[in-house]
Amino acid sequence: MNSFRAVALSAAIVMPGLVCAQDASPSTERDNAVLIASEVESLMTDLEARAQEFPEVLRQLAEGTARAEDAENAVAALIERLTEVTDTMEDGSRFDNAIDKYKMATTDLIAEAEASPNDLIKEMVPSLRETLSQLEQDDQDRNQTVVEARNVIDQLKKNKEAIVFFIKAGEVQRGAALIEQNVAEFDSIVSRARGVANSLIEAANQ
Repeated sequence: MNSFRAVALSAAIVMPGLVCAQDASPSTERDNAVLIASEVESLMTDLEARAQEFPEVLRQLAEGTARAEDAENAVAALIERLTEVTDTMEDGSRFDNAIDKYKMATTDLIAEAEASPNDLIKEMVPSLRETLSQLEQDDQDRNQTVVEARNVIDQLKKNKEAIVFFIKAGEVQRGAALIEQNVAEFDSIVSRARGVANSLIEAANQ
């Protein structure tokens, strides 16, 4: 039911007395009955939808609470995992050694190509020099990124308490927004149900 129809139905249902006071004809009573029936049908549809969706709301709230309670462990796990990943890129690591081997292999190929009498092989020299240059740049970038990562890890450790606090605050605020939304939806449904009940009472007193 669109918002215009909802407003129109609510207005007609909440104030049936005014309609009856102006025209108590059978057609007016019939119109009021149709409006009430339509609103009851709409309410039932919305209530059924809410019944299906509400477990998901409760799940989200429970997960938010769990994340807030586990914030300290989450930050500790973040620091630990980042440290592990950084270690794999450190000087002397298997990855660093692999880069060195590829640089050596490329250097050997350049020397071999330059010394070769085969023109097709010599033509590979520029491409191999580009490859060697890229490997050297990648190795420098790796080293600089490791230094940056160590600084980030230190900052995370120093500010662990604040990070935990902000995680908890974020989860609380996100949960509060979800609660506010659901309370507003619940209030809207109850208001519409109250309108139906009032209409029935007034109709019975005509």
